[in-house]
Amino acid sequence: DRFLVLELYNGVNYEESGTPGTINDRKQNMRIRFRQHEVKFDLSTFKMNRTNEDLFKNYHTMLNVKQLVYYEDSLESKQKKDQEYFGNNVLMYTMMKKDLRVDSTLKAEDIPLQSDIIRNFPKKNWPSIIASSYGVIRNIRSYAENNASDQEQLNKQIRRHVIEFHRKFTLSIACIILFFIGAPLGAIIRKGGLGMPVVISIFFFIFFHILSITGEKMAREGVLPVWEGMWLASMILTPIGIFFTRKATADSALFDINTYLDFFKQIGKVFTRKKQVSP
Repeated sequence: DRFLVLELYNGVNYEESGTPGTINDRKQNMRIRFRQHEVKFDLSTFKMNRTNEDLFKNYHTMLNVKQLVYYEDSLESKQKKDQEYFGNNVLMYTMMKKDLRVDSTLKAEDIPLQSDIIRNFPKKNWPSIIASSYGVIRNIRSYAENNASDQEQLNKQIRRHVIEFHRKFTLSIACIILFFIGAPLGAIIRKGGLGMPVVISIFFFIFFHILSITGEKMAREGVLPVWEGMWLASMILTPIGIFFTRKATADSALFDINTYLDFFKQIGKVFTRKKQVSP
């Protein structure tokens, strides 16, 4: 980790010899040819430290498919537990005990509750009950907002892991799809040499890239389900690749401009004949 080592092959090494400042301070230039030479540069002065791998080894982009499935399942389990914990806590805040009424001669289960909840308590206690209720509501609201923020962060982490899982497959499938688009173009486009098929292929590649970025962003933001966003480009370009492949196997003149010119010429002749026949 201290040295930058270069392995050089079939080169020339230039060196200057001689002691400057002496009477004969002329220097000699030496030129040495070599087949293999190793050069070391000391990097200790840069104080370069290797980053601890534990800091990023669990990052979603560093995980394989099996690890992504494991972390996704762990995050979903944590999210479910947090939701249950939140629900139980809120329920504890909002429970009303029947035995808070003044009439102690009756059992709590024998006391019917009125629909207007505050009327189940002595009237003198209403102001304190209302004030206490406002405090409870404020606490529940603050707790709910914090919980919603935590849930959103968990959702984002889950979506990132699912996106990375699908990326492992979409990039591989993209190579096949673009092949079935680019290869037929070389057979269909007969004019323009190599340049025209390359230009059209680059256009489809840029189109695919834009669709991929758009779909991934929509999946990351939760606008679309993750699988739809990540496979959006593949779903759109797969029919195009099938169409081009079928046209190439049928030796179609899909991109021959003369074919379209002849078509419009025939239409023009039809309209000309109609004008001549009409009185």
